[in-house]
Amino acid sequence: ISMNFGIETRLPYLDNNLFESNFNLQNGLKFRHDTSRWIFKKKFAHKIHVTKQKRSIVDPQKIWFKKEFNERFNDMLLSNSFKNSNYFSHKDVKKYYENYIKGNFDSSFNLIQILSLHHFLKIFKNSNF
Repeated sequence: ISMNFGIETRLPYLDNNLFESNFNLQNGLKFRHDTSRWIFKKKFAHKIHVTKQKRSIVDPQKIWFKKEFNERFNDMLLSNSFKNSNYFSHKDVKKYYENYIKGNFDSSFNLIQILSLHHFLKIFKNSNF
């Protein structure tokens, strides 16, 4: 809602029941027709009207993934922990990354999420938190 007015905010969901129910929704309700937060947008479409286009900011990670992160990302793709992961499709991520490097995608947002989650899982895989 804040983005509708051009305001950047990242407030957490403070209600744990709301968070749990949303986290446990089927993926098809969270993401559908290339739209994230699909069920929220569908439910509140009559109340939320988009009036502003999102403005992007300079994103240095776009350059990083093509240069500094390239070796790190490729090492991750080749690792057994990534290939055997239950969270990612190795084939799909590799194809996505190749298309990104070719310039077929503008955003590296998905790539930083994949890299971060993989790193997180490696660190905390055997942790009981």
